[in-house]
Amino acid sequence: AGATLVIAACPAPACCENPWRAMLVAPPRRDDPPSHGDRVEASGAERVVIVLPEDVAPGKSKIEVDVAGGSRLRILVPEKAEPRDRLVLEPRDDGGWECSIVKNVADGRPPSPPPTEYTKRRQITVEVPEGVEAGETKLAVPLGDGEAKLVVLVPAGAKPGDQLTFAEVEPGEWRCQLSRRCDHEGGEVDGGMASRRERELRCEVPASAVPGVTQLRLDHGAGGSVLVRVPDDALAGDRLSVMIGGDNAVRSIRVVDIEDAPRSTVRGRPASLRPLGDPAAGPLRRTVTLTRSTEDMGDIYREMLDAARAGGAVISPKIDRGSVAPLHIPGMVAQEPIAAGEELVRMPSALHMSVTRCKELEPELAATIGALSVQLAGRHDEALHAACVAKQLGLAEDRCTAGACDSFDDARRRLWAAYAACMLCESFDEHPYWRALNDPQSVKQSLMPSREYEYMSLMAGDVVAMFELLEKSVDASLLGLKFALGSFLQARLCILTRVFHLDGDSCMVPISDLFNHSDDHSVAWSWDDTDKSMVLTATRAHAAGEELLISYGRRSNVLLFRTYGFTLPPASEPNWTVLLLGTARPADIFAEFLPARHQRMMLHLESDLLQQSLVTALNACKDRGKDPEQFLRAVCKHCMAKYEKDSILAPALAALTRARAKRPQSAAWWEELPREDMPQAGWLEDCLRVKMSEYLCLTAHMEVLAILAGELVEDECLAGAMNARKILLEGFRLLRTGSRFSLNTFEAGTQGPQ
Repeated sequence: AGATLVIAACPAPACCENPWRAMLVAPPRRDDPPSHGDRVEASGAERVVIVLPEDVAPGKSKIEVDVAGGSRLRILVPEKAEPRDRLVLEPRDDGGWECSIVKNVADGRPPSPPPTEYTKRRQITVEVPEGVEAGETKLAVPLGDGEAKLVVLVPAGAKPGDQLTFAEVEPGEWRCQLSRRCDHEGGEVDGGMASRRERELRCEVPASAVPGVTQLRLDHGAGGSVLVRVPDDALAGDRLSVMIGGDNAVRSIRVVDIEDAPRSTVRGRPASLRPLGDPAAGPLRRTVTLTRSTEDMGDIYREMLDAARAGGAVISPKIDRGSVAPLHIPGMVAQEPIAAGEELVRMPSALHMSVTRCKELEPELAATIGALSVQLAGRHDEALHAACVAKQLGLAEDRCTAGACDSFDDARRRLWAAYAACMLCESFDEHPYWRALNDPQSVKQSLMPSREYEYMSLMAGDVVAMFELLEKSVDASLLGLKFALGSFLQARLCILTRVFHLDGDSCMVPISDLFNHSDDHSVAWSWDDTDKSMVLTATRAHAAGEELLISYGRRSNVLLFRTYGFTLPPASEPNWTVLLLGTARPADIFAEFLPARHQRMMLHLESDLLQQSLVTALNACKDRGKDPEQFLRAVCKHCMAKYEKDSILAPALAALTRARAKRPQSAAWWEELPREDMPQAGWLEDCLRVKMSEYLCLTAHMEVLAILAGELVEDECLAGAMNARKILLEGFRLLRTGSRFSLNTFEAGTQGPQ
């Protein structure tokens, strides 16, 4: 009385004499008397061993046992047990118990294993072969102990490719479980085998990806690939965890929190990538040397032009490499007037330095790195791409040092050689990844109270970990004689700052990636599927001598800095961003307001768009019975307090106060900042812009809450946050009515949701 019986049906009853199983999963009440026999004390905290008394009646008698925690367990003596046999009880994860019989060595019976070494029941999984007829065909399943086989009838409803799992219930008795193969439309696996058949792929979101639009092609290691759409809340440099089912169909996609990256062991697999050092103990320092060529960029560009045109590319004679105001950075400049709609570059995919082309040109290297898919957590394509680029950089360095010019059989190899020489001319001395390795303490001091330094340190450590794995596991002759941490870091940075995602492939596109960025861009890029080419087209007319600019995306200075290593003047920054992950996330506030499964999520706040992570967090607060407005207010106040206490940031915050006193909607802190308080152009100026972008973003979200509380009116709010503010206000008003709200995005100019 008072106990709970769980009665479960076998999913393939045609295989079983008894299709039902009963399990006692809850202890009886303490005041229940024993049914039979003496009360037996538990012999350990977990496993319980019972010696059956002489007067036991198998299949009828019940034994009551004390178990850990002061509870009492009542069990029915198995029919095959005999007096003086031992029953070994082991707790299961689901709250039930497993029982094994250890026979007494008496009366000439063969000895059984002692209680501490008892053998667990066997389990065998086989796949339903082609040509069988469910309910009629019998299979002979080897038991792995010599000639013994289990003859079973294929269950009704089973199909080729499904899995049958046979579990030994008692010696000589087996139970069958059917796990259906999922269809390619994303149906769920029947039974409980989904997790065993799924596997994980990981990849990095490239800088050129458009969340919710860009599709990534991932090699699943079974001779094929899958297309994965970048989630709406993903950012450049984020890690995606993609679960692939047994049918190689995508089951789920999620953005992996940085601190979720594998460090020691994940699901029994060796971890290959880990942060450099323990974040709690502070960053570690590594001395890394980057190579920079002093070759003439004009000569290199002309060699690239000749090779690209020989390979079928079309490049307008009206454009050339150059450096003009206001950026004064090498880019692409109009040499003659250019009309709106005029095509500037058409680069066929055969010339791209892409993952696909790397596999074609370096098949042995691709196969070797592909074999490391488990250690690389599915990121073998990413590792291959970086290794190939590093090899090309090493070859270009050798040619530069020797002053020799190799001859090549085909235009692609010739173009790649010139392209690698071009990449060697680029400096990454100001990129956060390199600084995080060479001078991590300085990076931390420059960026505090922003936690972006943690992200940079972790990503730099990821580069080191991938390099160390390749260096240890791949033959040096395949990687090239110049393969070193410096060249590998340089390759990863070249990919990070140049890559485009085209037709599901990660591509570095010669000449097309020489155009600089502007939020007010005048050149658009697209993919032409008819001839598999990337096309750049002028969106307006240009005068001779004017720079041609493309867009790397509407990115705040926070996102531009962590990806490309530069920031825009604050007046040109299109939006403001703050990303809360790792230690930047106030754990106590998240624990108070969010359900457990959301407490480690990354929270992405932006002034121009409402991000999915914030929608998820606010709905989760509501579902838990908490106030979403209080949650966001607590998060913003917690973060803003750190900026307001920072003495280095104080002059800029005071300048912001003066700017808003003149015009409440203004964020022009740079106009009010005295010249002596403005850092020199370079690293410190970039760090100041990043911190002010984060502070303005937090301020914009606090203003939404002030409007809801009746403390502020719209005309007194920051003009730069108008878009996100309008949507967020509507979302909060829905939450106040007891509703949840969702976020729908659609391409500008199309018919969106009404």
